[in-house]
Amino acid sequence: MITAEFTPSNELLTGSDEQDICWHVTVLDIAGNLATTDSDDDTEEVFEEHLITIDRLAPEMDSAETGTFWDTDITVDEFGDEIDDKTSADGDDDVNSLLIIFNEDVDAVTVSEGDFLIDGVTPIAATVFSGAKDKVFITMAGAFDPDDIPVVKVVGAIGDIAGNTTSVDEIDEDTGVEDGIPPTFTVTLSTSLTNETVDLVITADEAIAGNVPSIRVWTPPGSGDEDGTLTELPKITGIKVTGTNSWEVEIDIGDDNLEDGDNSIIITGDDAAGNTGTIGKNPSSGLASDLDDEDDAIVLDPSSVEVHTLRANILLNQAAFTLALAAFQTALELDVAYHPARLGLAQSQVGLQQYAAARESVTIYLQTAPTDDSNYARGIELIEFLDSIEE
Repeated sequence: MITAEFTPSNELLTGSDEQDICWHVTVLDIAGNLATTDSDDDTEEVFEEHLITIDRLAPEMDSAETGTFWDTDITVDEFGDEIDDKTSADGDDDVNSLLIIFNEDVDAVTVSEGDFLIDGVTPIAATVFSGAKDKVFITMAGAFDPDDIPVVKVVGAIGDIAGNTTSVDEIDEDTGVEDGIPPTFTVTLSTSLTNETVDLVITADEAIAGNVPSIRVWTPPGSGDEDGTLTELPKITGIKVTGTNSWEVEIDIGDDNLEDGDNSIIITGDDAAGNTGTIGKNPSSGLASDLDDEDDAIVLDPSSVEVHTLRANILLNQAAFTLALAAFQTALELDVAYHPARLGLAQSQVGLQQYAAARESVTIYLQTAPTDDSNYARGIELIEFLDSIEE
């Protein structure tokens, strides 16, 4: 074997700090046989040059996005192939995280948290993973605000694979930093059990595009089909703005066509950056019967309310009515609301007596489920007793 060494007589770069140089060696032996080197001997039908990459440029930041992180739960793609780059998908966010993308692969050994300032604050971690060498994943001690677009600075020496380093670089909202954190919603239902209406109070932690969120209800098939597929109803309308990033809407069981059984409510909205926030979730099966097993579901059940009418002549049986009503509330261990006031709050017992005295009947809506079957049965007995009182 003969070893040869060659040094170019001219500088390889021609007016550029980055360039690919192709080269090969052709030799002639004593017998006159000619041979040329090939970078890949396995592809004999194709001649492939050798390649040298000349790089004299330090790495630069291209972009950054809040909320994006290295997601170790990502393992394989839809085809079952292993995934090297585990950058979190859109919609999966971590409010303490920031992704910085460079214009080339960086040398992980040269990267540390002290090399960066994020809005003037040093992060607690800066990591480069082998599956995405052009990305630095930043972890902050505190959370970003939902609409934060921080100024990102390099203040320490970060190198590329060729050994070029930089210690001065900066990007901001105008040069590549984006908000990647979706809005977070909270929702309160005036009741989860009703056969008439329910009020939804909704708030968000940042402004929503269009100034109102979208409210959708998925309803079961009805007719006692507990295992049926949830069906999407038309979007709920009549949403009222009650303050900064806060809304209220009334869902009417009849007018909005909710069926008896577990109904699923899902609220969504986009922020100014186009990130979509969601509260509420349907089960992956799409079946109403699986809603109770879905931790993130918002469930409204129109059929879970017991409605009883108490008929009594209070003028003649006031003592019996008062005693029975008090026992009824104690037995079921729950709050009651009295129709037609429909305030969702218990009226005073005296007020109820006055109402019943004038009308000889009152309807009681149970606002929460009974805590004990035996107590529930006892309450029904009291209802029947009151129904049996005659003038």
